[in-house]
Amino acid sequence: MNRIRLLLALAIGALCLGAISYASKAFDLQKYSGLAAIVVISSSIRFLRKRYLEKGNSKLSVGRVESLHYSPVKSGKLLCSSKLEFVQHGVKNDRRWLVVDESGDFYTQRKHPQMALLEARVEQVGDGKESLALAGRGMAGKFECQKASSSNIRTVRVWSSQIRAIDEGEDAAQWISEFIGEPTRLVRCFDHSERIEEFGNDATPIAFQDDCPVLLISQESLDDLNKRLPNPVEMDRFRPTVVVSGLGGPYEEDRIETVEIGNVKYRLMERKTRCSLITVNPKTGKIDSNEPYRTLASYRRALHGWEVKSGQSNFSKRPFFGVKLAPSCTLKGSSIQVGDPVRITQFLHR
Repeated sequence: MNRIRLLLALAIGALCLGAISYASKAFDLQKYSGLAAIVVISSSIRFLRKRYLEKGNSKLSVGRVESLHYSPVKSGKLLCSSKLEFVQHGVKNDRRWLVVDESGDFYTQRKHPQMALLEARVEQVGDGKESLALAGRGMAGKFECQKASSSNIRTVRVWSSQIRAIDEGEDAAQWISEFIGEPTRLVRCFDHSERIEEFGNDATPIAFQDDCPVLLISQESLDDLNKRLPNPVEMDRFRPTVVVSGLGGPYEEDRIETVEIGNVKYRLMERKTRCSLITVNPKTGKIDSNEPYRTLASYRRALHGWEVKSGQSNFSKRPFFGVKLAPSCTLKGSSIQVGDPVRITQFLHR
């Protein structure tokens, strides 16, 4: 079928060139015929690429996974892994714990940049049980947080979502309060998350992520941004789940409609809007300047009429960097690894 379409398009192109040749002789326009031929040929190539390659099921833009990341505590230090496994609510142990105040409102680096220095790792303690090992700059030693009983329930808030969570107890609260510098609690998501994020006609279970289970950014996009910055920044400022390369150039991820990473299929939720969190230096836990937000906003704000899901005007003024993805099927039991192929299976046209 694709061969027939190609021959048909070439035939149409040939007819157009014939018409140009006839018209140039009839109306003494030979000096313009070469330019017209170039226009017709380039337009035909563009038409073929858009109509039969990008819009079809051909798997173009084959890239690879460069690095994988997760953070057990929301807004804590981002960890690297060679492999990510998926459970019901997304990446296993990603954003599964949350720091909240006494009323249940969540904490992030936006107002507490020192959280960038909060390192949390899930460790096996025997008999199939797990604990959360916490460490932070200025804290003496490592704290082992044993998982509390699921009967110790507290209602917490992540943006507009109210969620039931498991309070990890007084010892964990004391440690995290000392690190943050004010009274706080540490809570855990249920194994089967009750939080559902809706987007259009789709619904995706998530833990304590802002609103999506997977955030993808290409290395080429960061490289392009760094060329514009007075001082380059590292990828962990943008807190991705998956970093890819080889999609064809900077910001090529913007055009994803559907994508395969390894054997897992994802669909686009929306582009990722950026806030002041990217100004936090993850190595120091401090805001050094208004970069890279300032530079990013100078050329990546409200591109091509894109709208954000929130519909709020302040969000539409923020710059975009990266894309938010949701699985096209149940993820539980699947995984992705560094080196896995990345195939854009359908391109977005806007």
